[in-house]
Amino acid sequence: MSVSLLLVAAVHSHSQSKSNSAAKTSMALLSGWQFREAGKDTWYPATVPGCVHTDLMKNKLIEDPFYRDNESELQWIGKTDWEYETTFNVTSELLNRRHLELVFEGLDTYANVFRNDEHLLDADNMFRTWRVDCKHAIRPGTNTLRIRFRSPINEILPVMAKLDYQLPSPNDQGEKTYPYTRKGVSGRDGAFSDNYFDLLPSRKMEVEYHTRSRMTADRFRTRIKIRSMVDAF
Repeated sequence: MSVSLLLVAAVHSHSQSKSNSAAKTSMALLSGWQFREAGKDTWYPATVPGCVHTDLMKNKLIEDPFYRDNESELQWIGKTDWEYETTFNVTSELLNRRHLELVFEGLDTYANVFRNDEHLLDADNMFRTWRVDCKHAIRPGTNTLRIRFRSPINEILPVMAKLDYQLPSPNDQGEKTYPYTRKGVSGRDGAFSDNYFDLLPSRKMEVEYHTRSRMTADRFRTRIKIRSMVDAF
């Protein structure tokens, strides 16, 4: 992961210096979102970035969880699957790019991503950025993007049942699941950061890294050189 990110950064910087037309561009996907409880028919307006609790509150579907003991009555939210959906338009010109990536900077946590009902991505870690090549799945005109957030509690309980030990989780007021998953301690589900397309240029770029080693009696130092021809991002 660290190598690919470094490569992207190097190609991005070099391509921008050579030609503005070849530079990486992005298209945000932050508007037009709606959400629902999975399996239900009714959709409600949603805010992205955001989370299911604030969306439920804005639509007056739950009481304020920070008031009195309302939180204890809202534990069902974390045991429920939720779906978020939006539509977006893509022009034929954009599809002429060699690469088209869908980027999620914050999916909390277990999520399945679909474009026009075609499966694109399974996420299981809220602490990383997810990127998926989606050029094959995008068509000119209107496209639908849907994210199904699976209950983290329902995901982890079967894992915990197989263990002969239990990790401490003093912050959990319900099921003690957080030490077993790559999820923040807050009980939110949803897209809490930006989602967008990276529209990437179609030209060959050459990226170089260098290696050189030096060893003394008490120290060893090395530098690495890698030369690679890649399709520019």
